[in-house]
Amino acid sequence: MTETNTSSATVQTRPAGSVADIESGLTALWRQTVGEGVPVLRATTLNLLIVTNAPGDALDVLKVVAETHPCRAIVITTDDSAADAPIRATPSLLLHPVFGREMRSQVMCELITLEAGQDALDRLYSAVQSLTLADQPVFIWDRLPAISISDTLFHVLGEGFDTLIVDSAALTDGDSGLQILARLPSLAHFHAAVSDLNWQRLHGWREALSKQFDPPEDRDALTTTLSIEITHRDSHAGATLLLGWLVDRLTLRITASVDPNIWTARSPRGMVQLVIHTATDEVLPVGVQSLSIKTQQRLYQAVYSEAEGCIRLDSNNNQAVIATTPLSTAALLNVALDSVGNDVLYEKALSQATELSASFDQVRQRAGMVFVDDAAALSRMAAREFTLIARNAIRDEGRFTVALSGGSTPRALFELLANDPYRSDLPWAQIHVFWGDERNVPPDHAESNQRMAAETLLSKVPIPPSNIHSIAVGSMSAADAAARYAAEIRAFFQLDDFALPQFDLVLLGLGDDGHTASLFPHTAALKAEGTALFIANEVPQLNTTRLTLTAGVINNAAHVMFLVAGAGKADILYNVMRGPYLPDDHPAQRIHPAAGSLTVIADQAAAARLHPNASA
Repeated sequence: MTETNTSSATVQTRPAGSVADIESGLTALWRQTVGEGVPVLRATTLNLLIVTNAPGDALDVLKVVAETHPCRAIVITTDDSAADAPIRATPSLLLHPVFGREMRSQVMCELITLEAGQDALDRLYSAVQSLTLADQPVFIWDRLPAISISDTLFHVLGEGFDTLIVDSAALTDGDSGLQILARLPSLAHFHAAVSDLNWQRLHGWREALSKQFDPPEDRDALTTTLSIEITHRDSHAGATLLLGWLVDRLTLRITASVDPNIWTARSPRGMVQLVIHTATDEVLPVGVQSLSIKTQQRLYQAVYSEAEGCIRLDSNNNQAVIATTPLSTAALLNVALDSVGNDVLYEKALSQATELSASFDQVRQRAGMVFVDDAAALSRMAAREFTLIARNAIRDEGRFTVALSGGSTPRALFELLANDPYRSDLPWAQIHVFWGDERNVPPDHAESNQRMAAETLLSKVPIPPSNIHSIAVGSMSAADAAARYAAEIRAFFQLDDFALPQFDLVLLGLGDDGHTASLFPHTAALKAEGTALFIANEVPQLNTTRLTLTAGVINNAAHVMFLVAGAGKADILYNVMRGPYLPDDHPAQRIHPAAGSLTVIADQAAAARLHPNASA
């Protein structure tokens, strides 16, 4: 047994051995520490799994945390020197001084260090499951510099832990990390709550701003917000989370991005500019430095003072001071370990932050690319996005308008939406359904998009029939049916002759030839004038006529979402997103919303050539 003394704790360790010998090794350590015949109380409140490439730093934090959270801690690290290195398991005990004198002989922290090569990660994570204490909550503290949806950790441990603890400020790419954190709940095998230490760092800012806006006159002033500006130093992810929280609290709706740090949003009273500034003064501490909110009547300013340990608030010369002290990593981790279940405010702020971190340039650069494991995961992700967009639209406008598409991929989405929890959670009475395109066949035809949607979704949810805006194909010519549908759209959105409707969401697929909706290569619909809404499009290559929304209408939507599945779509998806810009050959390249978001959700098979590890 070896013993290491520090000012805060003593670490007693046995030599590394096999995983199977861990429990006996821990028991031997306890006996050596308290003595034979002495009753042993192995008190623990939780399991803490620490995934790290710097176990020494993690141990320093654990020495502090274990004083208030007796636990079984399992430190998981990889050995880069040998990819196939076997698992090495080292049992230890952490003993804390009582009032600086004696070590506790009965209440300690059990520490297990697991180390293995990259090739043994699956076995390593499987070993973790046998070492966690039953009937105790399991927290995973992921300290790695990057997080990935495909991480072996999530796939092997799966449903075996309760809370994932991360620090988005410590991630190499914080904005990308926020996007991934927001999408973790869509994984079939992920049911844990997410706790972000970076969110806890913002507690002082959130408390200060909440107090500032308690008076009724300030709450009224916020409804006329014109701009929000946040300045930070080396804390872009934190600034984005704080801005996301404000966007949610003020019920703003992000509409466009001017550059990666400037956005426009829509409030119930008008447009709002959102800006994140980066401070270059290295004397300033890391973190959010200042925030200003300009409204039609007032200017609110908040500035952090490290020297004074406070946030100073100023509203039209009415000043206030909110004391705030930066917490250490150990203190932040203690807060996370005391938390139970999901933090709804964090989830909402994270959701808005992911919209802020999306880019809005050309179609290939601006599209938010979401890669999921398979078609089932694609449907779950799409259902989650559908629900989020619907709720935001209903909150802001009192209704949600969506243009549906046909095909096998949306069929799976519709079947998911037709069942709980989505069937019960969505306010169907406030949802209005349209179609992005249709075949020139009667609504009861086997190839009808309307029939597919009716059978899989609309007949199974409590949506009023008047909210289903059908296309009268089959009873008149394609041109007349398209003209009537265009008139219905114009009447519903109360448009003049030169305006375009703004659907809250347009669902799209991607054809093998690069078409989307019924915008086929080199067809007349590609030349439709900007004021056209819904037209009949002759498709010579299929010897048929299709009815379709125009690219102009689709590009005027608040959200456009492509659903792409299967290996057969890998080449065309790559060509549309990464190939030359040939919009007549690949009409899907014409889709680039003017003031909305564009998301492409693709399974791994379809995204094979787009995946970061794939070769062109």
